[in-house]
Amino acid sequence: MPHTTTLDELLTRWDEAYTNGREISAEELCRPHSSPDLLVAVRDHIRALKQMDGLLKTHCWINDQERVDTELGPVEPVTHQRYAIQSHLAKGGLGTVFVAEDQELRREVALKFILDRFASDADCLASFRAEREITARMQHPGIVPVYGVGQLASGRPFYVMRYVKGRSLKQAIADFYARTTGCSGATAGLPSSAGPAPAEREMEFHKLLTSFIAACHTVAYAHNRCVINRDLKPEHIMLGRYGETMVVDWGLAMRVDPPDATTDSGANTVLADPTTSNSSRGGAGTLMFMSPEQAAGAVFLTPATDIYSLGATLYVILTGQLPFSASGCVHELRQKVIRGEFQPPRRVNPSCSKALDAICRKAMAGRAEDRYPTAEALAADIERHLADQPVSVLPDTRGEAALRWTRRNRGAALTGLLSLVSLTVLAIIASLALLRSSREANAARQASLHTSATFAAKMLGREVENRWLALEVAAADPELIHLLRSWEREPDKSSGASPIHQDCDAWLAQQRKRFDATLPAFSWVVNDRRGIQVGRRALDGKEFHGESFAHRTYFHGRERELTTEQLDLALPIIRPNLSPVFENKSFADESERQHKLTVTCSVPIRDGREIVGVLGMSIEITAFEALRLDSAQQRMALLIDVRPDWRGDRGLVLFHGGQAARIHGKRPALNEQWPVAHADDLSRMLAPAAGGQVASGILPDFRNPEHRQAGGMIAGFAPVWVRPDRQKPCFSGWLVVVCEAAQ
Repeated sequence: MPHTTTLDELLTRWDEAYTNGREISAEELCRPHSSPDLLVAVRDHIRALKQMDGLLKTHCWINDQERVDTELGPVEPVTHQRYAIQSHLAKGGLGTVFVAEDQELRREVALKFILDRFASDADCLASFRAEREITARMQHPGIVPVYGVGQLASGRPFYVMRYVKGRSLKQAIADFYARTTGCSGATAGLPSSAGPAPAEREMEFHKLLTSFIAACHTVAYAHNRCVINRDLKPEHIMLGRYGETMVVDWGLAMRVDPPDATTDSGANTVLADPTTSNSSRGGAGTLMFMSPEQAAGAVFLTPATDIYSLGATLYVILTGQLPFSASGCVHELRQKVIRGEFQPPRRVNPSCSKALDAICRKAMAGRAEDRYPTAEALAADIERHLADQPVSVLPDTRGEAALRWTRRNRGAALTGLLSLVSLTVLAIIASLALLRSSREANAARQASLHTSATFAAKMLGREVENRWLALEVAAADPELIHLLRSWEREPDKSSGASPIHQDCDAWLAQQRKRFDATLPAFSWVVNDRRGIQVGRRALDGKEFHGESFAHRTYFHGRERELTTEQLDLALPIIRPNLSPVFENKSFADESERQHKLTVTCSVPIRDGREIVGVLGMSIEITAFEALRLDSAQQRMALLIDVRPDWRGDRGLVLFHGGQAARIHGKRPALNEQWPVAHADDLSRMLAPAAGGQVASGILPDFRNPEHRQAGGMIAGFAPVWVRPDRQKPCFSGWLVVVCEAAQ
């Protein structure tokens, strides 16, 4: 046998010459070598490459605009003059399809003829008859029914099918990505601001996946009858005007008669021997969607071949691109298919979900045994994803499972939360009733306070993370990135007169309308990468367009605002940030004249890996729902910030459940001082645990910051942890304290 490397080198030389319009014979290529086996192998491969090149011109997506010969030759009368041809519809590797009128039943039908150049070839005629027989014998809503057969006066055969009005899945995918990107491909530039809304895009994408599921069920039906299509691709999946999804063109289908009615989709399908006279069908299929074993010329194939082709079709749905590059020679492309050298869908389209990426990669696994066992299993995973259920190839972690359950059962989750709080209160009451010694009663009280503080701290941390998540979703909006890129080209960024300000304000108004019902905020702001404010939407209605806010902590992420000398070093945040609390001196109503404590959550705005700005959301402290959980009669909840405030002090009491004025998050007089936690209490609560981190605990002699008296209270405290990078938690700088009088 010839050495594989030598054979590949000779075939590469032949293909380069063939691409440039010059053909080299096998004898000329092998002249420096004296191996007869090498000459035979090169001659056979050149013949196969020529056949593959011819098929690519009609089956591959590379040459969509290539001229198609639709002529039937001299006009011949159709049998019984029943069918009147109206127009050409499509052309495949073996046949051509016309739209015709059935003059007896007065309906439009599709007529498929064998191509004129194959009409005298016995093997091709046999394949054509096998195609119509296979299509006719499969009775399924996803397969175009065959109405009858016939022949022209010359003996040229045809068969009659239902005419499906609509478009192919290939065209539907192209239309989807053209609408969402403003051009004809997923690799185009910035998304169009005039594209469909996110909800509409998601609905259209779900329709594509639903059609794909229907195609999988159709293929599963064929597999169950021992039929393999061998040429599945988006242009062979038709989408009807009224929701029909049909797999068309079974011209390359192969079958084995089942031994009994129980044969399932696991039965092997024997392909034609490539050494027979049926050489015009060698290398049949579309290379871009072929399985590695089919591209390598395997004689025995299984339904796994079609499952790979379905995976390649799913790849196009997820990315808008073919799985393999169309550049280079046919031999090189075939080797890429055999080796499985394609980019994962998420790398091509980062917005593709992890679940769909995993489903696609499993369906396109290089080894047949690593793919889905059936097309129905592939469809089931897509259906599970659409139903917000975990898929078989990517099980949920415990956290993801809990979050998924919460999304599906919001009412039950809220009821469970209330039930948990109620059970905690009942447990405390029952414990106090049963405990007879003061020591046991005190221990139970401390445990209850600690539990309440820990629970409230976790809920508060999740509320902060939910706001970050909402900001990240909004910050990824292509419209916002487009506005900031347009803003960078503005010549004067300090006047505040740019129309981009109004566009940005309108975008912010949309986000407030989208999120304020569940995540209320005082203001939303957009600053560019230098800290210049591009847009603001707040309850006070004020605008600060063109002003610099580079000194703000929410912009640069430090614990204090920067001075004039430090502004040259101000850089935008690189991950979600929670600013120190500040006094909000902006008023929606000037007659109100009351300061409020406010904090800002912010996230970077990225265009790829480049940070182009910062998106922030300012929230009044009392807008956090977790602070309203403390309703016990003899208890009060406090929220303490241990970071330096605007005055440089630590331990500012942000929320105090013991005073009505604090519950509303505002003070009645401008000259009143905000309370601060006692220094000794603050020091004990911040004492690091064994791991060096701030931990929760109990203070048996806590001092009420409102009255400053020594001791007199028992308090449970817990730090508020957040995950700005979704992985490692960090201390937010906030402590939740739940306390009651010691008796």
